[in-house]
Amino acid sequence: MTRGSEPFTHSGRGPGDTVLSRFERWARDTPGAQAVAAGTDSLTYGQLDARANQSARHLLDCGLPERAVVAVGSAPRAELVVLLLGLLKAAAACTVIDVENPRTGQRQLAAVRPFALLADTAEQARLDDGGDLRVIRIGGPSPSPTTGSSPPTKAGRRSRGRFPRTGT
Repeated sequence: MTRGSEPFTHSGRGPGDTVLSRFERWARDTPGAQAVAAGTDSLTYGQLDARANQSARHLLDCGLPERAVVAVGSAPRAELVVLLLGLLKAAAACTVIDVENPRTGQRQLAAVRPFALLADTAEQARLDDGGDLRVIRIGGPSPSPTTGSSPPTKAGRRSRGRFPRTGT
């Protein structure tokens, strides 16, 4: 969300009042308003929401379990916002990995042991230590709007039945 788009208040928050719920409400109420401006890239709230939904759907289709940790290599600023919102929508946690210093990045990956690394081909090459890290490529073609622009649902996640549910 852009600074000043919604007033900050300590009162009146319910248990469902999250960053994601606030973003989705803002995207629904003002889809044409500018959400991200990074260099020459610009996205409206509607575009950002649709792309984050596509990103979340892609992650879920790749088998992302609920509450999994996903490592994120660097990405162009606008794309990073899309990926982070997509991870929130897919009920995942994330950590950003240092791809500029491969030794540091490899140590971070070893410490975190993420479900997957979101990275482009160059980042993967810098971080590849010959292990069995699962990589989900970014920077390639986006999923088509007809297959991934609607919000992912927990019901859709459960219907695949590949991962046992733990906790509530």
